[in-house]
Amino acid sequence: MQLSDSQIKNLIKNYDIGNFISFKKTEKGVVNHNLVITTTKGKFILRCAHKDRKINELLFEHEFLRQLKSHNFPYKIPYPHTANNRKSIVKFKGRYFWLYDFIEGSTLLLNKEKIKQVARMMATMHRIVPDIKIKPKKKRPNPSQIGWLIKSLKKSKIQAIKKRNKDEKDIFYIKNSDRIISILKSLKFSGYSSLPRMPIHSDINYENILFRKGKLVGIIDFDNWQIDTRINDITAFIAYECRNLNRKNGLDLSLLKAFFNEYRKYNKISRKEIRFIPVIAASLYSDAFWWCYHILETDPYRKYSIKSLRKAFKAANIFYENREEIEELLLRLV
Repeated sequence: MQLSDSQIKNLIKNYDIGNFISFKKTEKGVVNHNLVITTTKGKFILRCAHKDRKINELLFEHEFLRQLKSHNFPYKIPYPHTANNRKSIVKFKGRYFWLYDFIEGSTLLLNKEKIKQVARMMATMHRIVPDIKIKPKKKRPNPSQIGWLIKSLKKSKIQAIKKRNKDEKDIFYIKNSDRIISILKSLKFSGYSSLPRMPIHSDINYENILFRKGKLVGIIDFDNWQIDTRINDITAFIAYECRNLNRKNGLDLSLLKAFFNEYRKYNKISRKEIRFIPVIAASLYSDAFWWCYHILETDPYRKYSIKSLRKAFKAANIFYENREEIEELLLRLV
């Protein structure tokens, strides 16, 4: 959403943050639109939610952030400011806006030392979140609830087949979507529903983690938070940040060991939870396969490419085909 200087000035008048000085668009952010606002009272992020996000989703996200802060989570988070209307959200031109303090820090590719810091942060968060009580009106499907994904894969394949002018991504998707469907139908999640549920971030990756002078200082982008198991949170991180798709099992063992050794210093993790990591990873990458194609079709300005689609397909296959070996490997770590 494009905003003029005068519109931005009018928006920030809804908050007691001093007099406007300047603004600039952030480098990151492909779903939401973020502006760095500088005023006489400091720097802030003005966030424009994606057009598909509902008000209740934002309100529950803000409640999660408030409760994290009230439980003394020791890292910086995008804690929402209260506007003059005594609410955290302002509606303008049919879109929802909210504001939080700018967090000084940078996103960095993760090495072993930074992986350890992330593990410490996640373990700390996972100690806090069981005490946070939120009941969102809209529930997101967890990795074991694959019916919607299979339906979406089939629908997208039919649409791709009907296209008159098929490109590389269409041909690849048509050829391989049935394989992803067969993987999803074969995944076993027996016992997953008995694991404790809690609010989780569910999208912890290097793009949402901020470092300053080598130290992890904050975590952002809680858009995808949901009520689910912490092992889903953990799997999403290691599947993307501890992966090496050139290895047979798809994992960088050095990074994986660094993560688990550090996490277990601050929080216990059970063998029952560990057993679900390979199947959750296969489910997540199957979802990513569909999502990449969907975005390539509907939003060409996003950062996805045919390479992303191919990588998701490869990863889903690797984690599925080597799930027993991966499970044994992970169990040896705990």
